[in-house]
Amino acid sequence: MKRLGGARGSGPLLEAGVLGADGIGMLTPEPSSGSVWNANRGALSLRITVRGKPAHVGLHFQGANAFEGMIAAANKLLDLKREVELR
Repeated sequence: MKRLGGARGSGPLLEAGVLGADGIGMLTPEPSSGSVWNANRGALSLRITVRGKPAHVGLHFQGANAFEGMIAAANKLLDLKREVELR
C-alpha cells in the first residue's frame, strides 16, 4: 500500500505513535510561497444532536421541535460551505 504525505505525513506519524490519541484533525503545513488558502482532499463528518421538548398539539408553544432545530443547524452549515467556496 502506497503511503501519501511523505515521511512526516499523518500516516507515518500515526504509525510512530506521535499523534494525540484524542485528535480529531490535523493541520499539515506545506510550502506555498507564504500564501494561505483553503484546500480539501477529504471529508468532514459530524454527529449533531438536536434536542426537542414534547408538547400536546393544543399546547405546542410549550414544546420545542427538534426537527426545526436540525433544519436551522443544517442551514448554518450550508452558509459556512458557501462562505468557504467563495474564498
